[in-house]
Amino acid sequence: MTEYSFDIAAYMDDKKLIIDKRLELLLPSDNSVLSQAMRYSVLSSGKRFRPVLVLASAAAAGGKEEQVLSAAAAIEMVHAFSLIHDDLPAMDNDDLRRGKPTCHKKFGEAAAILAGDALLILAFEVLSKVLCDVPLSAKQLSEIIETVSRASGHKGMTGGQALDIESEGKSPDAEILLEIHKKKTAELIMASCYLGAKLSGAKKRALDDLMKYGYHLGMAFQIKDDILDVVGKTEETGKAVLSDEKCEKTTFPVVFGLESSEKLLLKESGLALKALKKFGQTADPLRELIKFVSERKK
Repeated sequence: MTEYSFDIAAYMDDKKLIIDKRLELLLPSDNSVLSQAMRYSVLSSGKRFRPVLVLASAAAAGGKEEQVLSAAAAIEMVHAFSLIHDDLPAMDNDDLRRGKPTCHKKFGEAAAILAGDALLILAFEVLSKVLCDVPLSAKQLSEIIETVSRASGHKGMTGGQALDIESEGKSPDAEILLEIHKKKTAELIMASCYLGAKLSGAKKRALDDLMKYGYHLGMAFQIKDDILDVVGKTEETGKAVLSDEKCEKTTFPVVFGLESSEKLLLKESGLALKALKKFGQTADPLRELIKFVSERKK
Protein backbone atom coordinates (compact mmCIF):
# COMPACT_ATOMS: atom_id res chain seq x y z
CA MET A 1 0.00 0.00 0.00
CA THR A 2 1.22 3.52 -0.81
CA GLU A 3 2.56 5.50 2.14
CA TYR A 4 1.31 9.10 2.57
CA SER A 5 3.13 11.42 4.91
CA PHE A 6 0.78 13.22 4.25
CA ASP A 7 0.03 14.19 0.64
CA ILE A 8 -3.75 14.36 0.39
CA ALA A 9 -3.63 14.84 -3.40
CA ALA A 10 -1.61 11.62 -3.82
CA TYR A 11 -3.93 9.81 -1.42
CA MET A 12 -7.04 10.87 -3.31
CA ASP A 13 -5.52 10.06 -6.70
CA ASP A 14 -4.60 6.59 -5.46
CA LYS A 15 -8.05 5.93 -4.00
CA LYS A 16 -9.77 7.30 -7.10
CA LEU A 17 -7.95 4.73 -9.27
CA ILE A 18 -9.05 1.91 -6.95
CA ILE A 19 -12.65 3.14 -6.81
CA ASP A 20 -12.82 3.68 -10.58
CA LYS A 21 -11.70 0.10 -11.22
CA ARG A 22 -14.52 -1.17 -9.02
CA LEU A 23 -17.04 1.13 -10.71
CA GLU A 24 -15.92 -0.15 -14.12
CA LEU A 25 -16.74 -3.69 -12.98
CA LEU A 26 -20.08 -2.85 -11.40
CA LEU A 27 -21.59 -0.58 -14.06
CA PRO A 28 -23.41 -2.13 -17.05
CA SER A 29 -21.18 -2.40 -20.12
CA ASP A 30 -23.59 -3.15 -22.96
CA ASN A 31 -24.05 -0.73 -25.86
CA SER A 32 -27.50 0.56 -24.91
CA VAL A 33 -28.05 4.30 -24.58
CA LEU A 34 -29.05 3.79 -20.95
CA SER A 35 -25.81 2.01 -20.08
CA GLN A 36 -23.75 4.57 -21.97
CA ALA A 37 -25.46 7.41 -20.10
CA MET A 38 -24.86 5.69 -16.76
CA ARG A 39 -21.17 5.10 -17.45
CA TYR A 40 -20.69 8.60 -18.88
CA SER A 41 -22.13 10.20 -15.77
CA VAL A 42 -20.23 8.08 -13.25
CA LEU A 43 -16.88 7.58 -14.96
CA SER A 44 -16.32 11.13 -16.20
CA SER A 45 -13.69 13.02 -14.23
CA GLY A 46 -14.61 13.47 -10.58
CA LYS A 47 -12.93 13.64 -7.19
CA ARG A 48 -14.70 10.52 -5.80
CA PHE A 49 -14.88 12.50 -2.57
CA ARG A 50 -17.76 10.55 -1.00
CA PRO A 51 -16.43 7.05 -1.74
CA VAL A 52 -13.01 8.17 -0.51
CA LEU A 53 -14.74 9.10 2.75
CA VAL A 54 -16.12 5.55 2.95
CA LEU A 55 -12.59 4.12 2.62
CA ALA A 56 -11.02 6.66 5.00
CA SER A 57 -13.72 6.10 7.64
CA ALA A 58 -13.24 2.36 7.40
CA ALA A 59 -9.51 2.83 7.97
CA ALA A 60 -10.19 5.08 10.98
CA ALA A 61 -12.38 2.31 12.43
CA GLY A 62 -9.76 -0.38 11.82
CA GLY A 63 -11.49 -1.92 8.80
CA LYS A 64 -10.14 -3.31 5.54
CA GLU A 65 -10.44 -1.42 2.27
CA GLU A 66 -11.57 -4.39 0.18
CA GLN A 67 -14.43 -5.00 2.60
CA VAL A 68 -16.00 -1.60 1.86
CA LEU A 69 -14.89 -0.92 -1.72
CA SER A 70 -18.14 -1.94 -3.42
CA ALA A 71 -20.11 0.01 -0.82
CA ALA A 72 -17.97 3.05 -1.66
CA ALA A 73 -18.77 2.55 -5.35
CA ALA A 74 -22.48 2.38 -4.48
CA ILE A 75 -22.23 5.76 -2.73
CA GLU A 76 -20.71 7.26 -5.89
CA MET A 77 -23.66 5.90 -7.90
CA VAL A 78 -26.08 7.58 -5.50
CA HIS A 79 -24.14 10.82 -5.85
CA ALA A 80 -24.14 10.56 -9.66
CA PHE A 81 -27.91 10.00 -9.65
CA SER A 82 -28.37 13.27 -7.75
CA LEU A 83 -26.10 15.22 -10.13
CA ILE A 84 -27.86 13.95 -13.26
CA HIS A 85 -31.26 14.95 -11.93
CA ASP A 86 -30.04 18.27 -10.47
CA ASP A 87 -28.67 19.28 -13.88
CA LEU A 88 -31.97 18.70 -15.74
CA PRO A 89 -33.78 21.67 -17.35
CA ALA A 90 -36.64 21.28 -14.84
CA MET A 91 -34.12 21.55 -11.98
CA ASP A 92 -30.91 23.62 -12.19
CA ASN A 93 -30.75 23.56 -16.01
CA ASP A 94 -26.95 23.18 -16.19
CA ASP A 95 -25.09 22.54 -19.44
CA LEU A 96 -21.70 21.63 -17.92
CA ARG A 97 -20.68 19.11 -15.28
CA ARG A 98 -17.01 18.36 -14.52
CA GLY A 99 -16.04 20.30 -17.63
CA LYS A 100 -18.18 18.15 -19.94
CA PRO A 101 -21.74 18.38 -21.31
CA THR A 102 -24.26 17.27 -18.69
CA CYS A 103 -25.98 13.91 -19.19
CA HIS A 104 -29.15 15.38 -20.68
CA LYS A 105 -27.11 17.49 -23.11
CA LYS A 106 -25.20 14.41 -24.26
CA PHE A 107 -28.00 11.82 -24.34
CA GLY A 108 -31.28 13.74 -24.08
CA GLU A 109 -33.60 14.37 -21.15
CA ALA A 110 -35.40 11.02 -21.18
CA ALA A 111 -32.15 9.02 -21.14
CA ALA A 112 -30.77 11.25 -18.37
CA ILE A 113 -33.81 10.73 -16.14
CA LEU A 114 -33.66 6.97 -16.65
CA ALA A 115 -29.89 6.87 -16.11
CA GLY A 116 -30.32 8.64 -12.77
CA ASP A 117 -33.10 6.26 -11.76
CA ALA A 118 -31.07 3.21 -12.79
CA LEU A 119 -27.97 4.36 -10.90
CA LEU A 120 -29.89 4.84 -7.67
CA ILE A 121 -31.44 1.37 -7.97
CA LEU A 122 -28.11 -0.23 -8.93
CA ALA A 123 -26.48 1.38 -5.89
CA PHE A 124 -28.86 -0.48 -3.56
CA GLU A 125 -28.41 -3.71 -5.54
CA VAL A 126 -24.64 -3.43 -5.03
CA LEU A 127 -25.07 -2.51 -1.38
CA SER A 128 -27.38 -5.47 -0.75
CA LYS A 129 -24.71 -7.85 -2.05
CA VAL A 130 -22.07 -6.22 0.16
CA LEU A 131 -24.25 -6.59 3.23
CA CYS A 132 -24.71 -10.32 2.55
CA ASP A 133 -20.97 -10.81 3.07
CA VAL A 134 -20.59 -8.75 6.25
CA PRO A 135 -20.85 -10.42 9.71
CA LEU A 136 -23.34 -7.94 11.19
CA SER A 137 -26.72 -8.52 12.80
CA ALA A 138 -29.98 -8.03 10.90
CA LYS A 139 -30.60 -4.89 12.98
CA GLN A 140 -27.18 -3.46 12.07
CA LEU A 141 -27.73 -4.19 8.37
CA SER A 142 -31.15 -2.54 8.44
CA GLU A 143 -29.57 0.54 10.08
CA ILE A 144 -27.12 0.80 7.18
CA ILE A 145 -29.91 0.61 4.59
CA GLU A 146 -31.94 3.16 6.58
CA THR A 147 -29.01 5.60 6.77
CA VAL A 148 -28.20 5.49 3.05
CA SER A 149 -31.90 5.62 2.13
CA ARG A 150 -32.50 8.64 4.36
CA ALA A 151 -29.51 10.43 2.87
CA SER A 152 -30.90 9.84 -0.64
CA GLY A 153 -34.62 10.50 -0.15
CA HIS A 154 -36.97 13.22 1.09
CA LYS A 155 -35.03 13.62 4.35
CA GLY A 156 -31.77 13.97 2.41
CA MET A 157 -30.67 14.93 -1.09
CA THR A 158 -34.07 14.75 -2.80
CA GLY A 159 -35.72 16.83 -0.10
CA GLY A 160 -32.84 19.29 -0.15
CA GLN A 161 -33.14 19.75 -3.90
CA ALA A 162 -36.91 20.30 -3.58
CA LEU A 163 -36.36 22.94 -0.89
CA ASP A 164 -33.61 24.53 -2.99
CA ILE A 165 -36.00 24.93 -5.94
CA GLU A 166 -38.79 26.26 -3.72
CA SER A 167 -36.47 28.93 -2.28
CA GLU A 168 -35.42 30.34 -5.67
CA GLY A 169 -36.29 34.01 -6.07
CA LYS A 170 -37.39 34.37 -2.44
CA SER A 171 -35.87 36.56 0.26
CA PRO A 172 -32.62 35.05 1.62
CA ASP A 173 -33.27 33.06 4.80
CA ALA A 174 -30.43 31.63 6.92
CA GLU A 175 -32.57 28.91 8.52
CA ILE A 176 -33.81 27.63 5.16
CA LEU A 177 -30.28 27.79 3.74
CA LEU A 178 -28.91 25.56 6.49
CA GLU A 179 -31.80 23.11 6.07
CA ILE A 180 -31.25 22.93 2.29
CA HIS A 181 -27.59 22.11 2.57
CA LYS A 182 -27.87 19.77 5.54
CA LYS A 183 -30.20 17.68 3.39
CA LYS A 184 -28.70 18.26 -0.04
CA THR A 185 -25.00 17.90 0.82
CA ALA A 186 -24.25 16.96 4.43
CA GLU A 187 -26.56 13.94 4.71
CA LEU A 188 -24.79 11.85 2.04
CA ILE A 189 -21.36 12.85 3.36
CA MET A 190 -22.48 11.78 6.86
CA ALA A 191 -23.82 8.52 5.42
CA SER A 192 -20.49 7.89 3.64
CA CYS A 193 -18.58 8.19 6.92
CA TYR A 194 -21.15 6.04 8.72
CA LEU A 195 -21.12 3.34 6.03
CA GLY A 196 -17.35 2.81 6.04
CA ALA A 197 -17.16 2.73 9.83
CA LYS A 198 -20.27 0.59 10.41
CA LEU A 199 -19.14 -2.05 7.91
CA SER A 200 -15.83 -2.10 9.79
CA GLY A 201 -17.47 -2.83 13.13
CA ALA A 202 -17.15 0.63 14.71
CA LYS A 203 -18.78 1.18 18.10
CA LYS A 204 -21.49 3.78 18.78
CA ARG A 205 -19.15 6.49 20.10
CA ALA A 206 -16.94 6.29 17.03
CA LEU A 207 -19.99 6.29 14.74
CA ASP A 208 -21.43 9.35 16.50
CA ASP A 209 -18.12 11.21 16.19
CA LEU A 210 -17.79 10.32 12.51
CA MET A 211 -21.36 11.42 11.81
CA LYS A 212 -20.59 14.74 13.53
CA TYR A 213 -17.42 15.03 11.46
CA GLY A 214 -19.43 14.26 8.30
CA TYR A 215 -22.02 16.92 9.10
CA HIS A 216 -19.48 19.70 9.60
CA LEU A 217 -17.38 18.53 6.65
CA GLY A 218 -20.52 18.48 4.49
CA MET A 219 -21.45 22.03 5.48
CA ALA A 220 -17.88 23.17 4.83
CA PHE A 221 -18.00 21.47 1.42
CA GLN A 222 -21.20 23.31 0.49
CA ILE A 223 -19.99 26.68 1.75
CA LYS A 224 -16.87 26.26 -0.39
CA ASP A 225 -19.05 25.26 -3.37
CA ASP A 226 -21.11 28.44 -2.97
CA ILE A 227 -17.97 30.55 -2.67
CA LEU A 228 -16.50 28.98 -5.81
CA ASP A 229 -19.68 29.82 -7.72
CA VAL A 230 -18.81 33.47 -7.05
CA VAL A 231 -15.01 33.55 -7.27
CA GLY A 232 -14.13 30.34 -9.16
CA LYS A 233 -13.18 29.95 -12.80
CA THR A 234 -15.07 27.70 -15.20
CA GLU A 235 -11.85 26.06 -16.43
CA GLU A 236 -11.08 25.05 -12.83
CA THR A 237 -14.54 24.27 -11.43
CA GLY A 238 -15.78 22.48 -14.58
CA LYS A 239 -19.13 24.30 -14.46
CA ALA A 240 -20.46 27.75 -15.23
CA VAL A 241 -19.74 30.37 -12.57
CA LEU A 242 -22.48 32.61 -11.14
CA SER A 243 -25.04 29.94 -12.07
CA ASP A 244 -26.52 30.11 -8.56
CA GLU A 245 -26.92 33.88 -8.84
CA LYS A 246 -28.64 33.60 -12.22
CA CYS A 247 -31.15 31.11 -10.75
CA GLU A 248 -31.63 33.39 -7.69
CA LYS A 249 -30.65 30.54 -5.38
CA THR A 250 -30.29 30.82 -1.62
CA THR A 251 -26.52 30.45 -1.06
CA PHE A 252 -24.08 31.27 1.71
CA PRO A 253 -22.64 34.38 -0.03
CA VAL A 254 -26.17 35.63 -0.75
CA VAL A 255 -27.30 35.17 2.86
CA PHE A 256 -24.11 36.02 4.75
CA GLY A 257 -21.87 37.78 2.25
CA LEU A 258 -18.57 36.50 0.86
CA GLU A 259 -16.35 37.50 3.80
CA SER A 260 -18.65 35.98 6.43
CA SER A 261 -18.99 32.84 4.31
CA GLU A 262 -15.20 32.44 4.41
CA LYS A 263 -15.35 32.70 8.22
CA LEU A 264 -18.14 30.13 8.36
CA LEU A 265 -16.01 27.81 6.23
CA LEU A 266 -13.19 28.05 8.77
CA LYS A 267 -15.63 27.45 11.65
CA GLU A 268 -17.16 24.32 10.10
CA SER A 269 -13.70 23.01 9.19
CA GLY A 270 -12.58 23.48 12.78
CA LEU A 271 -15.63 21.65 14.14
CA ALA A 272 -15.02 18.76 11.74
CA LEU A 273 -11.44 18.49 13.00
CA LYS A 274 -12.59 18.63 16.62
CA ALA A 275 -14.93 15.67 16.02
CA LEU A 276 -11.87 13.51 15.25
CA LYS A 277 -9.96 14.26 18.47
CA LYS A 278 -10.52 10.75 19.91
CA PHE A 279 -9.12 9.04 16.82
CA GLY A 280 -5.45 8.21 16.28
CA GLN A 281 -3.26 8.32 13.18
CA THR A 282 -5.58 6.03 11.25
CA ALA A 283 -7.90 9.05 10.93
CA ASP A 284 -5.21 11.28 9.35
CA PRO A 285 -6.79 10.94 5.86
CA LEU A 286 -10.05 12.28 7.30
CA ARG A 287 -8.18 15.19 8.88
CA GLU A 288 -6.42 16.00 5.62
CA LEU A 289 -9.71 15.86 3.72
CA ILE A 290 -10.86 18.87 5.76
CA LYS A 291 -7.97 20.86 4.33
CA PHE A 292 -8.73 19.53 0.87
CA VAL A 293 -12.33 20.75 1.13
CA SER A 294 -11.47 24.23 2.38
CA GLU A 295 -8.63 24.83 -0.08
CA ARG A 296 -10.02 23.25 -3.26
CA LYS A 297 -10.54 25.26 -6.45
CA LYS A 298 -13.07 22.95 -8.07
